[in-house]
Amino acid sequence: MPLPAVTEITSPRLTLRPVAASDLPDLLEVNGDAQVTRFLPYVTWESLRDGASWLSRMEALTAT
Repeated sequence: MPLPAVTEITSPRLTLRPVAASDLPDLLEVNGDAQVTRFLPYVTWESLRDGASWLSRMEALTAT
């Protein structure tokens, strides 16, 4: 079952938007840390390729 597409939500202090490929280096810093991901339901990222695979899977879930 596809997830609903996320649109940008903006307030005076915050903007929420879909993850973009340009965000992957920053996400790798978090998701590449085994201490951070040890209780998460996926393996720790080892490279940007892992991040790109994750992003592809997330985009496929929201594809209509």
